[in-house]
Amino acid sequence: MHGSFKTEEMRKGKAVVVCVIASTLTSTIPNISLAGEMAAATLFTPALDVEYVQYGKPQSIDSIPTTPSGIPTPAVITRAALQLSNAPFIVVNSGSYVEPKLPALTLPSRRVGG
Repeated sequence: MHGSFKTEEMRKGKAVVVCVIASTLTSTIPNISLAGEMAAATLFTPALDVEYVQYGKPQSIDSIPTTPSGIPTPAVITRAALQLSNAPFIVVNSGSYVEPKLPALTLPSRRVGG
């Protein structure tokens, strides 16, 4: 988690950033998403993005997600905004195909989407 997270901060009205991640097999349909060079790679995007936001580089694979034309993930902007705001960052895994390699709250009812 980015920064320190204390439940007291929520009660004091301080901002907390919650990133809910999940995957869907719909993203693997060719040409439906720009989130990866290969359609199947989109299943890695949620985990890679939050790992990048947390650590400055993905942990599951040694590359930042990019579009087929080479545009990097919007997680670059998210990471910069979090660093500027110093807001605590919490990841909630509600059904990511790839488990992110970072502390995350995993919903007991999580299900990788179809």
